[in-house]
Amino acid sequence: MFRRSLRSFRLLILAVALLALTAPNLLSPHSVSWADVGELPEAGGLVTPGDKTDEIRMASERVVFAVRPNDGTFEQVGVEYYAQVTADFVMENLSSNDVSMDLFFPFHSTLELETFEDPLYAQVRQARDVHILVEGREVPVSYAELVLSSQQKVIAAVFPASFPAGQETTIQIRYDIRAVPDPKRPTLSFKYVMQTGSHWAGTIGSGQVIFQFWRPVNSKSALSYINDSFRVTDGGFE
Repeated sequence: MFRRSLRSFRLLILAVALLALTAPNLLSPHSVSWADVGELPEAGGLVTPGDKTDEIRMASERVVFAVRPNDGTFEQVGVEYYAQVTADFVMENLSSNDVSMDLFFPFHSTLELETFEDPLYAQVRQARDVHILVEGREVPVSYAELVLSSQQKVIAAVFPASFPAGQETTIQIRYDIRAVPDPKRPTLSFKYVMQTGSHWAGTIGSGQVIFQFWRPVNSKSALSYINDSFRVTDGGFE
């Protein structure tokens, strides 16, 4: 029981640290608005933060990581923990015209697209059971291999979205992601890309990252390290 408890805290330490370190880029009022939902680039193009803006603004982003011991959701041998991720976005069309476009949402993956789409390799994917809703209605999802400006390749969910003139539109992305062992460390981690949205107008109105755990964590002292940007709220971190 003690070994399981220790392993779980190592997981939580790293997960909180990874996202805390990226959060200031999301919230900074002095930088171009970078966010994880982005406009799909042309074939062969790079995903480059800040390369241009349009008339759609990201009014808010709220991401919840509900961390859980593996209950059979992931069938791979050795998967100890996973997270149920819910990412909610409120987008605002600042123009007087209706806008429709294809968007993407990136997942960290070591798989090439051809391998990712092969059912034989389903058990090695980090993310599964992806659902995307635009204004409460589920939309079709396909997948593409994209290249970030850092030359990192990611597998991304691609989906259509429409933004009525002068109105707000909600986008919700839900999926499960398994905790992955870190090279040369006795720890596990989740990854969430927060610097890919290259086309949104202005800065993000607000951003929130929340960690919820399967048992209460009521003090920062429960972890050996956590960024001061987080506060303890209802047994989790926000």
